[in-house]
Parts: sequence; structure tokens; C-alpha cells
Amino acid sequence: MLDQALWRVNPKDEKDARGVNLFLMYGYADPTILFYDYNIGGGVSWAGPIPGRRDDTFGIGIQSIQFSNGIPARTGYETS
Repeated sequence: MLDQALWRVNPKDEKDARGVNLFLMYGYADPTILFYDYNIGGGVSWAGPIPGRRDDTFGIGIQSIQFSNGIPARTGYETS
């Protein structure tokens, strides 16, 4: 998992998390144990988009998963 701040409302205040972040993720699993081989995804989140509501977060992301060969699926992957 990688989470990187791109912009901060108040960069000098370390306690103020409001701003825009980029996140990327990758995971691998043994296909003999789980139903997928790997997944990859990412997106952008905005913490504190509404003034006065610092704890709210708005985000959008995409993820793709590669199914193991033993899973009966129309395709070998799924993206959401």
C-alpha cells in the first residue's frame, strides 16, 4: 500500500490532515489457498472537502483482481 499526500490545506500544521491523497495498492495471494492470484488498484481521496467537517473523506478508486484457475468465472479477472 502506498499513500501519498499531493496537497494539504495547511501544510505547516501536521495535525491537519485535510487535503488530497493518492493511493496505490497491490496484493498477491497463493492461488491454491485463496480465490485470486493478485489484485491491483488505486485512487484519489480528499479529506475535509466540506468546510467545518474535517473528518469527512470523499474518494474514488479502481481495483482489478485476477481470479485463480479453479474459480468458475466468465472471465479470469474483475474490475470494479
